[in-house]
Amino acid sequence: MGNNVIVLLSDEHSPLCMGNMKHYICKTPNLDKLSKKGTKFINAYCTSPICVPSRAGLATGLYTFQNKNWDNAFPYDGRDKSWAHTLTNYNLESTSIGKLHFKDEKVSTGFTEQIQPMHVINGIGDIRGSIRVNPLPREGARKYIDEAGIGTSSYQKYDIKTSKKALEWLSKKSQKLDDKNWVLFVSYTCPHFPLVAPKKFTDMYPLSSIRNPINHDRSKSLHPSNQTYADLMGFNPIFTENQIKKALRSYYALVTFIDYEMGKIINYIEGSSLKNNTTIIYTSDHGDNVGRDGLFGKSTMYEESVGVPLIVKGKNFKKNFVCKKNVSHIDLYKTILLELGIKINNKPKNYLGISLQETIKNKNRKYPVISEYHATCSLDGITMMLYKNYKFIYHINYKHQLFDLNKDPNELNDLSENKKYIKIFNLIKSKIEKIVDPKSVNLNAKKDQKKLLKKYGGRKNILSQGTLGYTPTPGEKPDISVGKK
Repeated sequence: MGNNVIVLLSDEHSPLCMGNMKHYICKTPNLDKLSKKGTKFINAYCTSPICVPSRAGLATGLYTFQNKNWDNAFPYDGRDKSWAHTLTNYNLESTSIGKLHFKDEKVSTGFTEQIQPMHVINGIGDIRGSIRVNPLPREGARKYIDEAGIGTSSYQKYDIKTSKKALEWLSKKSQKLDDKNWVLFVSYTCPHFPLVAPKKFTDMYPLSSIRNPINHDRSKSLHPSNQTYADLMGFNPIFTENQIKKALRSYYALVTFIDYEMGKIINYIEGSSLKNNTTIIYTSDHGDNVGRDGLFGKSTMYEESVGVPLIVKGKNFKKNFVCKKNVSHIDLYKTILLELGIKINNKPKNYLGISLQETIKNKNRKYPVISEYHATCSLDGITMMLYKNYKFIYHINYKHQLFDLNKDPNELNDLSENKKYIKIFNLIKSKIEKIVDPKSVNLNAKKDQKKLLKKYGGRKNILSQGTLGYTPTPGEKPDISVGKK
């Protein structure tokens, strides 16, 4: 018999912003406790640094070039089977509570039950982000930094309800002895913007104690792909130092808020009959740039954005252990099923991952970790590959980038034109072209996006509808910003 599994998923939590990662100020006492009792994977990555594609990768165990969930208007629709579908085949229960960001409740996701689910708006999502040819800047994106401050948003209210419903569900489970294992997928919306947080959390972060992020004033020019992101997000003119610190205060406060909410579940399990046979997995759908280069949001291949926190506590994982191997969200597909005792048919076709259980036993992964970006505020696809201690970022019409993360964890020294690294440069480049074929994938993504734009009335009609700021909670009026067409 295997273990029960609880997956705790936050939204937009940069992996460096945790006490257990020795962040200079960000407070995460519950995640720190989970880390001491489990295994922390410090080199973990999402499949795409934006919500919908990342969550599709989490569900399917497939990279974006495989499942073709390109951007926030290509939500998971059950076409590719998820790990939850496999549980259904084994007559095992899987329940989701909170944000899924799939197409809608009607499609087959594999979950036995969805409690207060949050999906893409109108079953469609952010079509504006599918405009990749001569896109216009996103109206309203800048205001979430301009208006960062103290308060309460619909997201926090939703997350509090998510915790409450999760505790109710777990209470029922702890009162009866199940002869079958189950999965509970608890998914939150914070620390995703709006960047407003309750005063009791913002008080933990005095503005005078907040440091400036790397290149916050853009004194050093950006790579063209990141400059394009800045331009199309409306992050010009550059934010002032005070604006950045206020935004960071709210962001750090939201991280502490969501740590507090998840702590309710972590602590409940610790004191219940479920303690000895329940594995807890914590991660986030992607990170956030947290002011680096004057950027907020995700969508870049910086560690802050494409990296994710990943902590696992359970009988099959070492206590207070740090795993430095490169791992991916796709690895969770097989990991979850193995925890439930499913040892055969526990991975999708063309699976390029490896279970976390195998990783901590020093089994080497056959395929390097990959992440892609084909979404809003980009002109062409971006493909990232981790090979040993090197990060290679493959661009279609810009120069590629190469970083040695051991020597240069902040990614300040691009080695792509350094002759000493030509051999490793060519090796990783060839691996990316062989496994992903970024140029063909870029064309395929744009072809699919063009079809979608036509389906919904074309560029002019879509631009006339304005820009969606963030996915609304169930029953909430969407935040739409309208500007010039």
